[in-house]
Amino acid sequence: MQSTLDKHRAVIPALAIGISESSPLHLRPATLDAFMTRMLRSRISRRVVTSQHIALTTQFRARQGRGKPAVPYDGMDNMVGVVETKLTAEKVVRRCVEILRRRGGVDVPVVMEGAKDVEFACKLAPRVDY
Repeated sequence: MQSTLDKHRAVIPALAIGISESSPLHLRPATLDAFMTRMLRSRISRRVVTSQHIALTTQFRARQGRGKPAVPYDGMDNMVGVVETKLTAEKVVRRCVEILRRRGGVDVPVVMEGAKDVEFACKLAPRVDY
């Protein structure tokens, strides 16, 4: 399953590029938009379900003493598959700031206001080292 995910990693960007380059003479903009929305939802949802299955299987095997430790979020006990169960807006913002800083982005102070400590569950994107 992982190799299939890896092979299809470029499908969504390729679809987006293909649709953006297609001529409005072939399809009306509303029809083109509806097609793209359906296609992207389908591809993204299948990818999320497959990633969740792989992560849950890996975590199950790790807890049974077989296989590697849970990846890609080693040491995060609040992960259920690819879903972090105790995510906060502050964690998301800090992670984005760190990624931007590593990529050589402008280092500006970030001020967060509001309910920063409210926890929610959300699928995390895979960790990427830049």
